Amino acid sequence: MHLAIYIVAGVVLSWGLYLAYMWFSSQSIKGLEVGALQRSLPELAGHTDRALIYCYSPPCGPCKTMTPIVDALREEGLPIVKLDLPQHLELAHELGIKATPTLLLVKQGRIERVSIGARSRQQILQLLEA
Repeated sequence: MHLAIYIVAGVVLSWGLYLAYMWFSSQSIKGLEVGALQRSLPELAGHTDRALIYCYSPPCGPCKTMTPIVDALREEGLPIVKLDLPQHLELAHELGIKATPTLLLVKQGRIERVSIGARSRQQILQLLEA
C-alpha cells in the first residue's frame, strides 16, 4: 500500500514539474519580434495592431476540439492566424514551441502573451482583448 502512494506521488510530482517546465520555457518567447512569423505567415502582415496565432498540429487531440472554435472566430472576422506546426517545424523550433495547441498574442509586432493548452471560445476572446 505504501509503495502505491509513493508511485502516485511520484507521477503527480513528475507531471507538475513537466507542466512548470513547459510554462517557463514558453514564456521565453515573450517580447520577440514576429519577423520570422511574418515571413512564414504573410496573412499576419494584414493585422498590424494585434493578432492571435493559433499553433496547432492536426493529429493533436486538444487541437481537434479547439480548431472548430478557432475557425468560427476567424469567420467572424477576428484577427486569428493559423500555424500548422508540422508544416513549419523550423519555425516552431526557432520560437521554442514545444506543445500544441499554443496561442501567441501578437501586439504591434511583438509576442506579448503565450498560452499553452486547449482554450474555450470565451478564453480565446479574453486573450484577444488583453
